[in-house]
Amino acid sequence: MKYLVHLNPSKELFKKINEYKNLIYKDILKDNKFLHCTLFNFSCDEKYEDELITSLESLSIKPFELVTKDLEIFDDIRNPNCLVLKLERNEEILNLHYKILERTRKFAGEYDKTFREANYNPHMTLMELKEKYIPGEKVSLSGIKFKIEEIDLSKKIQDWGIIKKFKLN
Repeated sequence: MKYLVHLNPSKELFKKINEYKNLIYKDILKDNKFLHCTLFNFSCDEKYEDELITSLESLSIKPFELVTKDLEIFDDIRNPNCLVLKLERNEEILNLHYKILERTRKFAGEYDKTFREANYNPHMTLMELKEKYIPGEKVSLSGIKFKIEEIDLSKKIQDWGIIKKFKLN
């Protein structure tokens, strides 16, 4: 089973992202309705789900603030012309990322480090574009501050669905 530990945008940021999407709707090939920032995604046998939840419940991280950065095109084979909103790579999110890796390692086993650990690049995938350019350049989503007060664990059955929310304390 596929699992995902992630952050969600604040209501205010979610609203601003949707306003941006409404301005550039003609340029969108495939919208991403599941806005989130991945902390770690992995496969795990479903029989360990309760133990995984217990492990994540023991996280001790205080709420923190993130700031949005620039829009960028990630161009890879799976998602060509993928528009993402980069997030500040601050000490708090890196600490959270590493703690989640520690808590999930025994369930996830070995994993590809391409986008993890020192290569972790916090962002929110917004959409796949029809062409490789950033539309609506006059609209800025950078510099928006938002508070992280919880993380979520989601599972993919057909679509992603949140199975547990964890308050930061």
